[in-house]
Amino acid sequence: GAEKTETQWGRISVFSQYALIFLAVTFTWLMGLMGYVRSGLRQHWHVYGV
Repeated sequence: GAEKTETQWGRISVFSQYALIFLAVTFTWLMGLMGYVRSGLRQHWHVYGV
């Protein structure tokens, strides 16, 4: 079975630190990208009907 240990706040592995930073950077980058796409779609360059 699984080994049960006591939780120690502030203790985190190096891999977990990199994973958290990667998630934060990815989320921030994705928000910026979606804002850019939204702004682009509000311009008058897109084609309505062909």
